[in-house]
Amino acid sequence: MKKFFYSIFFLIFFSSFVFGMMTSSNYRITFDSLNTGGEDLSSTSNYSLQDTIGEIATGLSTTSLYKLFAGYRQAEPSEISLTCSSSVTGLSPINGMTGGTSNGSFSCNAVTNNSTGYNMTLKKTASLCHSTLGCGTDKQFDDYSTTTDPIDYNWATTSAGAEYWGFNVSSSSYPTAVTQRFKDNGSACNTGSNVSDGYCWTRIP
Repeated sequence: MKKFFYSIFFLIFFSSFVFGMMTSSNYRITFDSLNTGGEDLSSTSNYSLQDTIGEIATGLSTTSLYKLFAGYRQAEPSEISLTCSSSVTGLSPINGMTGGTSNGSFSCNAVTNNSTGYNMTLKKTASLCHSTLGCGTDKQFDDYSTTTDPIDYNWATTSAGAEYWGFNVSSSSYPTAVTQRFKDNGSACNTGSNVSDGYCWTRIP
């Protein structure tokens, strides 16, 4: 009886150090875990928590020679998605006799599960030209030119016959994720801590 007890004990103890993918014609278990409890996902408006109780030596361990991702949660791949609206809002017609201005905008939303966040670089591949007439005078949107250094708090006045496009960055959910260049103090950018929608404009490089 004593020998049988030891056999079971060592089987359970060492199994937590073994990794393998278990499959059949009906299922696949990519990552398994021996633990005593935990909640897959707990969240409030202020935090998101994934916890596991009892799993041994989990987390990220590194030296100059290796990097170890221990535990099934560490094996979860980082993902990022970028979703942009398909239409421009607010771009109203301009009267052909009296003229005027029209401002349009569209937004993109980036989401990631990487705990360290992400860095985004925005770059255009060509000018924004007329869909059928191509590029050239009165056929394209020119790059927005800032009038203050390094970035305009307000969109600068557009002269008659001119069209420009630029961008700003805002985030109501995670304002701390916005780079300092797009933060403002209520009148100027690259200073202060406000993240204001519709302010701090610059050209698309």
